[in-house]
Amino acid sequence: IVMKQSGSKDTKGKREKSSGSSKKISVDSEDVKREQKLQAILLADSFERNFRPITLESPKVLLPLVNVPMLEYTIEFLAQNGVEELFIFCVWHAAILQDYISKAKWSSSISVRCITSTACSSAGDALRELDSMAVIRSDPFILISGDVISNMDLKKAIAFHKEKRKSDPNAIITVSLKPVQSKGAAGARPLFDDLVVALDKGTNQLLLFDDNYHKSDVKLPIQILKEHSGIVYRTDLLDCHVDICSPEFMLQFSDNFDYQDIRKDFIRNEVLNWELGMHVYGYMIQNEYAARVHDPRTYHYICRDIVTRWVYPIVPDSQIIPGSAYSHDKSYVYKESNTKISRSAIIGDSVVLGRGCEIQDGSVVNRTIIGAGCIVSKNCNIQNSHLWEGVIVESDVKISHSIICNGAVIKSGAVISRGCIISYGVIIGENVKLPEFTRVSIKADTEDSSSQIIKEYDYEIVGKDGSGFAWSNENFEDTNDDYDDDDDISVTEYPIKSKTEILQGHSLGSHELEKWKRNLWSVMPIPINEDIDSDIENDEDLPYESNDGIDFGISSKLSISPPQSTDKDLSDLITSGFADGHSPENLLLEIKGYKFAHNKTYADCLRGILGAMLKTCVTADNIKQTISKVSETFKNNGRGYIIVKCLIQDESDEFVVIESVEECILLPINISTLYPVFRYIIQVMYDSDLLSEASILKWINSRKNSNDIMKMRLFNEQAVQEFVDWIQNDEDDDEDGDEDED
Repeated sequence: IVMKQSGSKDTKGKREKSSGSSKKISVDSEDVKREQKLQAILLADSFERNFRPITLESPKVLLPLVNVPMLEYTIEFLAQNGVEELFIFCVWHAAILQDYISKAKWSSSISVRCITSTACSSAGDALRELDSMAVIRSDPFILISGDVISNMDLKKAIAFHKEKRKSDPNAIITVSLKPVQSKGAAGARPLFDDLVVALDKGTNQLLLFDDNYHKSDVKLPIQILKEHSGIVYRTDLLDCHVDICSPEFMLQFSDNFDYQDIRKDFIRNEVLNWELGMHVYGYMIQNEYAARVHDPRTYHYICRDIVTRWVYPIVPDSQIIPGSAYSHDKSYVYKESNTKISRSAIIGDSVVLGRGCEIQDGSVVNRTIIGAGCIVSKNCNIQNSHLWEGVIVESDVKISHSIICNGAVIKSGAVISRGCIISYGVIIGENVKLPEFTRVSIKADTEDSSSQIIKEYDYEIVGKDGSGFAWSNENFEDTNDDYDDDDDISVTEYPIKSKTEILQGHSLGSHELEKWKRNLWSVMPIPINEDIDSDIENDEDLPYESNDGIDFGISSKLSISPPQSTDKDLSDLITSGFADGHSPENLLLEIKGYKFAHNKTYADCLRGILGAMLKTCVTADNIKQTISKVSETFKNNGRGYIIVKCLIQDESDEFVVIESVEECILLPINISTLYPVFRYIIQVMYDSDLLSEASILKWINSRKNSNDIMKMRLFNEQAVQEFVDWIQNDEDDDEDGDEDED
């Protein structure tokens, strides 16, 4: 561990030291080229307060994510992608992080060095400090936030950056971007993320990078429009905070002390500086996962994605850290050794149980991650929550959409409402009902630590037999206030009008704001081209408008074309028809009329109706009822069966049915409801003769050679493989029977 303690330096001293390092970085000897190692900078601090009061006592990167410190995922990701030397820069709780790194064991292929500085208050300060030390020598190097979870192929992004660098010497940084669904789960996208990106259609050079949700429009200099003939505007991109940088990137911060935030200051300004600015490029991630744990809300959704195996091979049973050994059962239930589950306890789907935890009689646990050594007493109900190591939950407690930190105690009869955070060692008293979005810490809500000695606990909040202080909403800040006030912008009406609502937007269970944001995203047209993620192309829920482009206050033809509306029209027909009780025969007449009027094939019609039919079967939080409705819909003479059977003309249409079901299930909005029942859907269709054995075997063979990661992950699910084995064995039995007859 290399530690650099920088006390209170004056600005002039730092400037002189930083400028002096420019010569060191520009030295380019043959020996350095020959022995150059791929280096990475990991920023352990987010310089935000979204996780307070938890981060008052622990570094954010050491918070457990599915019972594994966040830092472990990031270092494993870098090591797997060929990074040989990693510099972790830490400001807050540096001693705790240094101690953890000194004891940790990682792959021998990567060396990890910890650098600390107490003088830094922003990412820009951290980069200036690192530049003054002249430790970064690789070209390019990786810059990543310590709270990023990803399974992307970083080597492809590096190759993309190097290719751009050859043709454009001013290419200084490549930003990793991932298309996300504008309507649906999109949980890893922060609610306050309103990123608008403009890219050169041919080169993917970023021409606009604006993330101020207060603005209702964006402006692009006319000179940029003249220099770039094709411009694509995107509102569907998630900034993954995984960057590939050239050495000159560090110098930009040393030479400009106004650059504090990498995104809001550096990238936002440089992409608009067409005369002297350095060039920024966007690398699109396709069929891979990358997201940043921005706040407790995205923390919850990223945990869900790991548990439901969207981030494979980053899954609970992959033994990210030594000593962890989870078994994977059906319905995404993972258990470590020595767990005790009462026979009368109910364990739902998407549950992780750490080593030595205990679930007692009558308790219900669903979509929850429980750490090692936790005790859940009798008759508790825990939904969509996170219990970290050593939490004690006494009898008759209800917990929903909350985070309970190490060593906390929730006494009998207490109710922890949605959005709450119970920090380390807090005790919530008997029969206390904690208000929604309450955050409680054992530390007083003050910068002066001495004052907590004389201050009494907030007994009105935690109860007479509790201990803890309520954490004030005044500590929350609107991060978009950092933008210049004199920008010539139109301010859009946002429902976020107070710090309380800002806190809610960063918390678990902010359903109202999520619904509002989904509605906002759903009216934004999405560019459809060969680069867009297939998940978006196949989303039948997206309402498109037949516009040639988007009006951003500039006269420019945008490369945005409306998709065909077949899926949307047929989906609406099925949804409304089923809801109104129309007979399948009448619906079939309407579908065939639509087919002939719009010159569509039967396969087109099948693709349009199957997703809507499946969604009518969904019963929230009840997989058994969903399976029952699927069976009722597609059994012999079921309304879905009658329609689909008449539209299937040959074996190729049967194959289209399987693919349509598969694509519907893989939409993020359906992961928690339809993904677990895929096997049952196919089996019901097979039992009712909608699907033949030949068409299913054709699908099985196509998946065995598929390169689509998400479809292969679904195919390899245990329940699906059991069905595959059964079908193949049945075929073998038929062949043996034919031979015997001969």
